[in-house]
Amino acid sequence: MAEVVHVPTVKPLDEGTIMSSLKKNGRAVTVEEAQIAGGFGSAIAELSTAMLPVPIRRLGIKDHFGESGKPEELLEHFGLSAKNIASEVREFIKENPKYHQGV
Repeated sequence: MAEVVHVPTVKPLDEGTIMSSLKKNGRAVTVEEAQIAGGFGSAIAELSTAMLPVPIRRLGIKDHFGESGKPEELLEHFGLSAKNIASEVREFIKENPKYHQGV
């Protein structure tokens, strides 16, 4: 099973919605159009570590200065196109079986 959870802010973080999704799905992929270090994915990883450790893959810009270009070109350049995200999610699911609490 997969679901998309819209989380519009990192602060305050909607912990209830996120934890519900982590419990249901047993893993997570976060996507952000910004630096992943210290961003949304990091906040989810911190929450998960404290409440329910599950495998997490963070997708976003990896330690790179900003660049100029058309939005679709930048998304492709940084690996954030829909096609690349779908590929990353499929790979992550294959590599990380669903976490079952108590195992």
